[in-house]
Amino acid sequence: MAPIPVPKPPKKAYNPRRPAGTLLQNQLLHLEWAVRLAAQRVPAYFDKIKKAKSEAEAARRIEKLTQELKRQAESPRDTIPPYAAKLKRPLPVKTKPKSRSRRPARRRKTR
Repeated sequence: MAPIPVPKPPKKAYNPRRPAGTLLQNQLLHLEWAVRLAAQRVPAYFDKIKKAKSEAEAARRIEKLTQELKRQAESPRDTIPPYAAKLKRPLPVKTKPKSRSRRPARRRKTR
């Protein structure tokens, strides 16, 4: 297969001091989801993930998460991750209480 030439991005494409955009934040969230154990892939865990403040911080975290994901992919299938022993039981999934309307129930007229 012939290689596809890809032009280099301009130097202004990456600014380590610029605030991390929504695309980077979502990429971090998806990588966090992919690295977690199946029992931890619940919304309660993802509410606690701190957002990246700058592009440099996002780049560092994306690099670490990608390395962890690659390590998991290369390990044998039945291997328990080393951090799994440190984890507590999964957080309970919180459900919203059923909302009641403020309008009182209508009474039937008796004949």
